[in-house]
Amino acid sequence: MRNTLRLTCLAIGLCFTTLPAQAIDFKPYAGVGAGGFVIDAGLGSETAFGGFGILGADLHENYGIEFRIGRTGDTGGTVIVPTTQEPIENSGPIVLLVPTPATVSIDWFVSYLFKPQYTLAEGLRVYGLLGATTLNSNFSFGTLGRTGHSTDTTFSFGGGIDYRLGNQWLVGVDAMVYANEANTDPGTNFEGLDVWGFSGIIKYEF
Repeated sequence: MRNTLRLTCLAIGLCFTTLPAQAIDFKPYAGVGAGGFVIDAGLGSETAFGGFGILGADLHENYGIEFRIGRTGDTGGTVIVPTTQEPIENSGPIVLLVPTPATVSIDWFVSYLFKPQYTLAEGLRVYGLLGATTLNSNFSFGTLGRTGHSTDTTFSFGGGIDYRLGNQWLVGVDAMVYANEANTDPGTNFEGLDVWGFSGIIKYEF
């Protein structure tokens, strides 16, 4: 996934190098988001509740950047983790010889995003999100009495809508594909997770 992160950073950097200096209009903001996360290791999905903090800045009325740092709780049910060629790391590596059920949570994730945006009406705006996410996954294999971890960096994308309340507060909703790495062919080797989020957002501009 190292190449994915490099390509994402390059694409975002090229966006900024093509913009005239006078176009920058720096407006920082902070916020929080919370909602449902769909987590799938490849052979079935389950949901978990999660939340994240937001730090960002609008650099122009039509674009900005945003960082998200968060985590999720455990999935409400078990997902099926396919067999593994490489061990899932913890205090002792786990190699799965057959597809195995596990309860999954995201211990932490960090997203680095470019945000194109467009005003639809007074105070109402739509936006896209494009970048990468580094996430650390926790797998609790109840049948094995073991816990494993996996850290990956993946391409991320999504979008949403927000509405301005007064001069500094914004509320909204968005949907994100934080990771889309799961191999959905039954019996194949584990390659990563699908992690999708659907969240309510509140932000404060400084």
